[in-house]
Amino acid sequence: MATAQAAAPAAAAPASAPATLQQQFDAASDAAQDGKCSDAITAFEALEHNPAAMKSPVVRGAIGVRKGNCLVKLHRTDEGEAAIRSGLPAMVAAGEAFVGDVVNAHMGLGTAARDRFDYARAGDEFRLALAAGGPQGRFRPLLALSQVSIFDPGPEPLAYIDEASRIADATPSISKDFHAQLLTLKARILLNRGEKAEGYALLKDALKLQGGLSLKVSLSDVATRSDLAIAAMLLNKRDDARNYLVYTGAGRMDQAPFSRAENMDVPLCGSTSGLTPADYAVVEFSIADDGSAFGVQPIYSTGGREIALAFARAASRWSWAPAKVQEIKPFLRYAMRVEMRCTVAGARPQINEPLTSRFMQWASPLLAGRIQGGTDGAVAARASALLDQSRKEGTDQLTVALLGMLGLNPVTDTASANTYLQEGLGLALRRNMPVETSNWLRFAIAAQRNSDKPAATRAALRELLPVVTATGDALATDTVRLQIASPGYRLSAPVDAPTLREAVIADPALPRDHPLKINALLQSASWAAQNRDFSQAQQIFQQTGLSTEQCAFIGAAPAIRRTGVSSTDYPMEAARMGFEGWTRVEFDVDSAGRTRQQRALISYPPFVFSDAASAMAKDFVYESSYRPGGDTACAGAAQNIAFRMN
Repeated sequence: MATAQAAAPAAAAPASAPATLQQQFDAASDAAQDGKCSDAITAFEALEHNPAAMKSPVVRGAIGVRKGNCLVKLHRTDEGEAAIRSGLPAMVAAGEAFVGDVVNAHMGLGTAARDRFDYARAGDEFRLALAAGGPQGRFRPLLALSQVSIFDPGPEPLAYIDEASRIADATPSISKDFHAQLLTLKARILLNRGEKAEGYALLKDALKLQGGLSLKVSLSDVATRSDLAIAAMLLNKRDDARNYLVYTGAGRMDQAPFSRAENMDVPLCGSTSGLTPADYAVVEFSIADDGSAFGVQPIYSTGGREIALAFARAASRWSWAPAKVQEIKPFLRYAMRVEMRCTVAGARPQINEPLTSRFMQWASPLLAGRIQGGTDGAVAARASALLDQSRKEGTDQLTVALLGMLGLNPVTDTASANTYLQEGLGLALRRNMPVETSNWLRFAIAAQRNSDKPAATRAALRELLPVVTATGDALATDTVRLQIASPGYRLSAPVDAPTLREAVIADPALPRDHPLKINALLQSASWAAQNRDFSQAQQIFQQTGLSTEQCAFIGAAPAIRRTGVSSTDYPMEAARMGFEGWTRVEFDVDSAGRTRQQRALISYPPFVFSDAASAMAKDFVYESSYRPGGDTACAGAAQNIAFRMN
């Protein structure tokens, strides 16, 4: 049965007769070969449940490899890799007739490794595919090897792409556009080696093959023009770089939801990551319908393969709300690029983090084995499917845990999150679930209800305070107290903030070094300093245990008071070309609220707004924070800046 594709087709069966096993196998294989992977997987799985079909080791092996490759293409990487590995030994043992399956197996395993950013392992698998395919099967492995070795030193990367180009030159059916893609890939290798002029020249040749700059654009055109922008910027041809970017379609805010991302973290600088503040990369990605990032690949990096992959791994965890993703035209969701740098700020949990962690400690055993890791969108989809089943089965605690997960998920819109949380609270109260569970739900509802209106949120929390206090839950009570007392953007601390903070500091139910108490002490020290009582400020600060440059262990950085931003800050060259964009800028905040060490973390489009955003951050003014000696009060604060043309 497994050799059917190489044999003459059997005579067509009567329309009324059920398909034979041979025909089912051929149909599944044809679907896989045609890229109809969902259909192919369903068909292969039907054969796997048929004992007669699975008697032959060769058939089992062929199904494993062909189904596994489809799973990898659908980004079900772990399942796909396992299926391919289960089938590969039988394909190797079957000999010459199954060389194609052996090559495809190694290509699939290489793709799986590449997708999890293990470029070294991917290279090993692609080299095995190259060896297995013989003289006639070298092109695909060579192309794949070129893609995963763009950051590698030595002669091999250029040797791979040069041989692939020679094969393409000898193949009349290969289009000019594909030749341009090969030139673009070679130029990318050169740029990452520091051979900027040579790479720029190749990219201009590729552009000519694609017909030059025009309003008609494909994904390959976008890649070449985007790479040209990088090369021009590296050669200090800034006007040329922006001109190439104009013809990619980048820089239109209605086409790029970066300012509305739910999660867009960057990697941490330091010895663990190997990243320094001077390192940066240009990373390309696409956004799926569920709001997750996929197809993430580093394009250019200042520091080699591991530096590039560190940035790519961070980008692979980004997510957007699905409803917002639907506002973007599908073509514009592909091949997006950003300029990235690492952050010097460690994790800075919000004030509600201990309360949320306690809820998750209760929920995690209920969710164990049901919801694994993954992107926010994928987790939300699995939780939603499980919720329907849990409601029907009446497993109330699991239902509340799932409702909390969905209410907490960043890609859930505010209205839906409130609906989930309200349902969860109602069920928790009816079933007398632990007060720790219901209090987290109460807090989440109050915080979510008016998330874009800080004053209304504070009012909702004031209504909540006597409710949680009556339950005797110290953690929930102190979380609400401190959240009410904390200032925010254009929202000063309330007049009763000292009383609220003191209640947190004096609460015997929390240990002395609890993060909530540290935050309350730091706010109290700053308040004393603002009232010119520096002796009291220093005494309170010493109780925090913080170094002079640490932000609070928990809670936000100092609240911003004014930005000083005006229309004159918009870069003239960007305005002239109609660019819009977005930048996250990081800086230190001194005790007087002034910013220092300003630097862009993420910029879209790459290179256009980084300098302007860093310059604008110099004018930001934050709430003053007490530090002995007037040192830096918070290292690594950050702010998003959107550049929009009205």
